[in-house]
Amino acid sequence: MNPEELREIWARFLVGGELAGPEREALLEALRRDPGFRDEVVEDVDLHGLLRHLGRAGEGEETFAQSIAKYLSMECDATRFIESVRARVGQERQAKAGASLPGEAPAAVGRAAGGPRPRIRRWMARTGSGIGGYSWRFGLAAAAAFVMVVAFLAVSIPGRRPVPEGGMARPRAAEEEGRREAAARGEAAREAIRRMEGEARQARAERERLERELAAAEEERRRLDEARKLAEDEAKREELKAREAELAKAAEAFREKIREAQEKERQAAAKAAERPPERVQEKPLTQPAIARVERAEGAYLAAGGTKTALKGGKEILVDQAVEVEANGVAILAYPDGTRLQVGSDTEVLDLRAEGGKRVRVEKGVVHAEVARQPKDEPMVLRTPHGEATVLGTILRLVVGQQWTRLEVYEGKVRLTRAGDRKSVDVIAGHYAVAAAGVDLAARPLSGEVLFAEDFNRMPAGAWPAGWGRHPTDAATRSGFEVMEEPGRSGERFLGHPGTRTSTQHTYIPIVSWERDFVLSFRMRLSGPRNGRAGVEFEDGRPEDPAFVYDHAAGMFMVARSAAKVYLRVPLRLSERIWHDWRIVARGARSFSIAVGGRSLGTVEIPDFGPLTAASLNSGGADTAHFDDVRVTRH
Repeated sequence: MNPEELREIWARFLVGGELAGPEREALLEALRRDPGFRDEVVEDVDLHGLLRHLGRAGEGEETFAQSIAKYLSMECDATRFIESVRARVGQERQAKAGASLPGEAPAAVGRAAGGPRPRIRRWMARTGSGIGGYSWRFGLAAAAAFVMVVAFLAVSIPGRRPVPEGGMARPRAAEEEGRREAAARGEAAREAIRRMEGEARQARAERERLERELAAAEEERRRLDEARKLAEDEAKREELKAREAELAKAAEAFREKIREAQEKERQAAAKAAERPPERVQEKPLTQPAIARVERAEGAYLAAGGTKTALKGGKEILVDQAVEVEANGVAILAYPDGTRLQVGSDTEVLDLRAEGGKRVRVEKGVVHAEVARQPKDEPMVLRTPHGEATVLGTILRLVVGQQWTRLEVYEGKVRLTRAGDRKSVDVIAGHYAVAAAGVDLAARPLSGEVLFAEDFNRMPAGAWPAGWGRHPTDAATRSGFEVMEEPGRSGERFLGHPGTRTSTQHTYIPIVSWERDFVLSFRMRLSGPRNGRAGVEFEDGRPEDPAFVYDHAAGMFMVARSAAKVYLRVPLRLSERIWHDWRIVARGARSFSIAVGGRSLGTVEIPDFGPLTAASLNSGGADTAHFDDVRVTRH
């Protein structure tokens, strides 16, 4: 919008005219941006207030006429007043002409000589139209007419008297009041302008901030969209690249197979052309036996998805498996004298002999007596948790669900854990456990050994040296002697060679018993006529507590007499095989019992007195055999 249009809008606003919304916005923007236009508006406000208050002087014709007459007298006459007005208009025209210089404000020319502020509107003296399109000539003529009218009124008023000296006081007071009100209105206008400018600045700053945040959000969205597209494209390229490599590899493999097939086809065609094929006589394959079954009860041979009952004399071949059910047993004998006793609820797999004996114990208990093996071909017993390497020893291997326990009674065995291949050497009288999260180390079987006897150093056919006899009936009730395994020189045990009807006793040679101890031994039933067999503890009572197995009844019990039984557990032990016994005493009142690898529970004997002696005993026509007797501090 050009300056003339803006001035016309301002003139309409000044006289109380209504402005449209776009006109108000244009006027406000011009006030904000053009300092010269803003000064003109302030002057207009001042002049408008002065004229409004001067208009109030018309309320008294006499006073008004006197004021005009006074003014005319100051100007001398109307002619001189008109010339004065014409001179002022000329000055305005010169100011307008000087304002065309670049960068110079129009108001500067009118005030360059330091004269009084022009009362005639500078923009009315400009070339072109002013308010309503009037020219400056019209303004000059109007001024002259105004003076003539005033003069006419002054001379036509009847009874005109000379104006008193103080006749102009009221107009001057009105003029001063108008000036003050005009100044106040100008200051209010300037304050309103400043307020509007402040609000405009705040609105502009808020808009610019929102625009910046919008631009930042758009940029972030664009960046994320590009990153997502790039990631998707990169992942797709990698996927396609991997797929292409896979397909190329598969194609190359197929081409290689095709080439091999073509070569075989060519060779076969060449042979067929040379001579007819010869008939080859197939020979049946035979496999040598690895071991032979000495004894089996409740045991089966598994091969090819089928199971057959094991019997004595059966030969075990390569990769066959032996499974023993609960309360069963199987004894396997190797040609070099090595013997494996497969205990109750046990699985033995993958039996091999080439390059050294190999056995995998999947679960259960295996007692091994390993003959001396070649140094470069040791026997290896594998479990899910590790493996035991044996050159020649007596050991016991117990395999649980998450662990394997190796107990060594003679010689030395190396136990290697499956997870990290860490190994430890376990010597006689020690054990080690292979399991995740358990320190792989050799430990004493049950702490400090108080007594141990395997009878191998004692002469066969004699009473065991140092052992005690029955105190009152040694002739008939102390018939035990050291016996030797048939066909196995040097392997001896404690037993009775004949048939006896009375119970046989032999006392473990310990003078002072601990309150906390572990008694362990192996026991074997020699035949179906075994009676009760086990151990009795003497505690100074009339009847001693006995921990015995009753073969005829199929029952294990702890009792002082038939009327005083502390524990009764059904149990069936096989004949002519060794069974491990383990009794843990705590405080000489609580006893935990395990027989044949099976825990039979814990029994409390509240009236148990001080322990003074313990004896192994066996009753029935077929006596029990005992071996590897050991007492350790618990």
